[in-house]
Amino acid sequence: MPANTTQIRNAVIEDAPAIARVHVHSWQKAYAHLFSSKDLEQMSIPEKTKLWKKSMDQGLLHTLVAESNKQIIGFISVGPERQTNSSSSNREVWAFYVLPEHWSTGVGQSLWLEAQKKLIAQGTKNIILWVFINNPRARRFYEAAGFTPEPNSIQQFELSGVTLEEIRYTHNLG
Repeated sequence: MPANTTQIRNAVIEDAPAIARVHVHSWQKAYAHLFSSKDLEQMSIPEKTKLWKKSMDQGLLHTLVAESNKQIIGFISVGPERQTNSSSSNREVWAFYVLPEHWSTGVGQSLWLEAQKKLIAQGTKNIILWVFINNPRARRFYEAAGFTPEPNSIQQFELSGVTLEEIRYTHNLG
């Protein structure tokens, strides 16, 4: 589907079920090489919907959605940097997903460009994100969008019995 048929808009709480659907389906496809199919199949759209409603109700994150033919096909959520010693002008991409059937169509780029425009207008100087080291598709996207990996930032954690490594990326917005 061409990116020019996609509209980017601010998310509203009523979008939570559709955001949850994108989140679950994207996660299941993007991380099939990292997690067992059983763990991925157990992801619950109703549970993610509750989490998204709560998050949106709290107002901590700013979420944009990509909509095509009245269906949400992607989203990006940005909020304060999660590290306690961070500068108040820094922001962090907390979640960024596009339905797999819309990968490489420009939807992700459209979401990022709109988010970047809003961040710059708000006076954000730096944006950061964390990405699994073993996620080459996402890493290529972020690097093409101007993010730079910080090699000494690699950290490990465990999720669903899998030890994962993630790396911090930064982008100076001016």
